[in-house]
Amino acid sequence: MIDGTVARKTVTANDFGSKFDSTADLIFVAVCLIKLIEHYGEAM
Repeated sequence: MIDGTVARKTVTANDFGSKFDSTADLIFVAVCLIKLIEHYGEAM
């Protein structure tokens, strides 16, 4: 999730990368939440 900050600091950011990074971060967070819910659902 820090790659966007690195891209901006190194001036390598572009429009496609910005949109792709946001989408990838959203998918990553969603998958992590699903896995956490599955894990804690089994523990109960």
